[in-house]
Amino acid sequence: MSDVFPALPVEVHPLSGPDEAVLAHGPCFGLVSVRLEFAAGSVGEARAGSTALALEMLERGTLRRDRGGLRRALDALGARLGVRVGRNGSAVALRALEEVLPEALALLEEVLLEPADDAEELADAVAEMDEALEAERVEPGAVVGRLLGPALWPGLPWAAPSDGTRASRAG
Repeated sequence: MSDVFPALPVEVHPLSGPDEAVLAHGPCFGLVSVRLEFAAGSVGEARAGSTALALEMLERGTLRRDRGGLRRALDALGARLGVRVGRNGSAVALRALEEVLPEALALLEEVLLEPADDAEELADAVAEMDEALEAERVEPGAVVGRLLGPALWPGLPWAAPSDGTRASRAG
């Protein structure tokens, strides 16, 4: 197996506090993937979904660019931005070609450090999350996923769904 999947060269760079950046180099044909992982996922039932909503807002613009402007800037570079939230952690990911990496990283920095504070975008994000929640009601896998957390981890933050409920997002 090691011949088929040789170990990737890895660099570890200490950051402030206990955090570190781990870089793995592989044959990606000039494509660079950056993934920032945060040990912040579910925060308990009362605030379930707050992390998911905050990460969703990262894709909806910055103080300098509205959602369309951010998308156009990423598209012009051929870069992609994505967010993920789960019970154990959250992640922000960026993919870009090596030759535009400095510009793409500058956009990522803008997204992370200067998120938009747009009430209309926030209302739209909440409405979209509510619509997704309604759609899940008829998806057997989603229903089981929502019931499994409280059964496995009663009283713990992981019991709450990472995308929350209408009540937890309203509150």
